[in-house]
Amino acid sequence: DRCLQSAMCEEVQALAGRIDPAMPAVLVGHFSVSGAKPGSEQGTMIGRDATVALSCLANTIWDYVALGHMHTHQDLNAGSYPPVVYSGGVERMGFDEEGQPKGFCWINLVRGRTTWEFIELAARPFVTVCADLRDEASPLMTLQRIIADHDLRDAVVRLILTLRSGQEDLLPDRDVRGLLSEAYFVSAIRRDVVPQTQPHLGELTPEGMADQGLLAEYFRAKRVDPEWAQRLQECAKLIFTPDES
Repeated sequence: DRCLQSAMCEEVQALAGRIDPAMPAVLVGHFSVSGAKPGSEQGTMIGRDATVALSCLANTIWDYVALGHMHTHQDLNAGSYPPVVYSGGVERMGFDEEGQPKGFCWINLVRGRTTWEFIELAARPFVTVCADLRDEASPLMTLQRIIADHDLRDAVVRLILTLRSGQEDLLPDRDVRGLLSEAYFVSAIRRDVVPQTQPHLGELTPEGMADQGLLAEYFRAKRVDPEWAQRLQECAKLIFTPDES
């Protein structure tokens, strides 16, 4: 990796040595640069990726360094000259690029005074809808309200539902997909089912409680009538402390 990085840097320096200093110059490259933020291109890469040091490119002999490969738009030399810019993809390729601006760079090329701006395009939106429905008596109606708060027109959508055990039948797949009808494409509907937990025992643990205490906690959790619970406790005491005589 170090040998390849060194060879690529030497090639860039050799190109810089051929530049007429009186003429504006642009370096165009398609590779990874140290410090760059990756995007969805990571999912399509095969093998290892050589990385070029930013210091190798930030040479004022260049008036603009136009980079491809990373799908995320970014200026790696912000505030300094020359601009070292990944224009990024013009379309989103995955949910890791959700919300990222997509577009192209418009460059005013002048020797030593190059300026540029990012022109954003109306790329297809990717939208994640998350809905925690564990405490809802009518989860489908609640989900309808949550989805209505999102603009799904022409969007690639994924839906992440958090449910409690037993709610799955209240959300038929056909009905859920019907609520997403405005989407261009439904990428996934994920259902995360959270098992119901035991009643809260405060700072106590079942292992640290006596039999009578555990039974009392059980009656409380089941909302057993206090008078009936007391009678059951008295009967249970005969089982917990049998007469050894």
